[in-house]
Amino acid sequence: MSSNTAMEKVAVNIWLNMPSPHQEDLLRSIASRKGADVQVYYSMPLSESRASEGWSVTPRGYKYRTFLRRVDVVNVAKAMFKDRKRVQVFGGIWSTPNIALAVTLARVLKIPYLVLSESPDHPPRPVSRLARHRIKRHLIVAVRDAFGRCVIRGSQGILAISRFAEIWYANHGMDSSHIYPFGYFKTIPVRNDLDRRSSCADLRLLYVGRKSYAKGLDLLLEALEPLWEANDRLRLEVIGKQVDDIQPGKHGMEAKKHGRLVFKESLPFDEVEQVMRQSDVLILPSRGDGWGMVVVEALMNGLPVIVSDQCGASDVICGGRNGFVFTSGDISALRGAIVQFLSRRDSHAAMRQAAWETGTKLDADSAADYFRACIEHAVDRTKPKPLAPWIADSPVHRRA
Repeated sequence: MSSNTAMEKVAVNIWLNMPSPHQEDLLRSIASRKGADVQVYYSMPLSESRASEGWSVTPRGYKYRTFLRRVDVVNVAKAMFKDRKRVQVFGGIWSTPNIALAVTLARVLKIPYLVLSESPDHPPRPVSRLARHRIKRHLIVAVRDAFGRCVIRGSQGILAISRFAEIWYANHGMDSSHIYPFGYFKTIPVRNDLDRRSSCADLRLLYVGRKSYAKGLDLLLEALEPLWEANDRLRLEVIGKQVDDIQPGKHGMEAKKHGRLVFKESLPFDEVEQVMRQSDVLILPSRGDGWGMVVVEALMNGLPVIVSDQCGASDVICGGRNGFVFTSGDISALRGAIVQFLSRRDSHAAMRQAAWETGTKLDADSAADYFRACIEHAVDRTKPKPLAPWIADSPVHRRA
């Protein structure tokens, strides 16, 4: 893409719910572009729950402001009025009142804006106590959908995080020509030796994420149960915050006793990255995941991925090339994907190479150029619609 693109012509505000390591590299890359004029608004500081999961981020390299109150009508309104001539990009419209207010003001004041969003339907949200009654649930969904359609009617475009968001926004009235596939991105690390694992006899599986039913850890442990005895070289390391009390079965407990199954609490990303470099495959068996940033992190470190089809990042996994995709919730399918990977040891080096190549297309610098081109297309419909860097390799996108 040409460097003389939209960020040299358009001032942009980006609204996000809180500082996040999943967005930080992209924001810095966007702000570093020639002529960039970017202001970031955070609806709230980093939450304690995210910090307890190992999130650690210090915003730098761009202008930003953090609202300290969950509902800050006066300051949000002031910011919107002051920056009414700038293009607004709203993330977090479904989760934070400040951003819902900001996008509503943009709609009323006819300020140009785009929405950066996962699907509000995916993964399925837990039903609150106030919404256990069927009528109340339907009412909540109806209000949400009405708000969504209102937002869509005033929007210049949707930066849709995964195919689930593309489908939801298209079904609710957004012209598909103004839906831009999007995701989460990182600055790719300096390439290291992708053949580092080829001489090791052990087969090291890795799970990184909350120890929860939503993330499918129970499915993984059950899928592995008959494999512990069949393959004494098998290893699994589980890293993440304990959410649900999930225990391995009989053979898994024996593997744990002998150090073949290891559970660890959340670690800083640089330490997780070191573990990735010593692993053979990452497994993310989520029952539903808007994206799954750990998939991107694994790919960038040349680590193939086994992921469920209900994880947004499955968009970038090509079966047998850089990993495998299995049907969510299907333990036999998960076990089959693991066995297929383990049986193809001669292909592991090629899969690591393919994983790394996919990771390079999810690099924050490439995504920043793509973001810039999306803004340009959204505000000037005579421009050609940009193609996401990772689309050519995606098994679910074949777009011109």
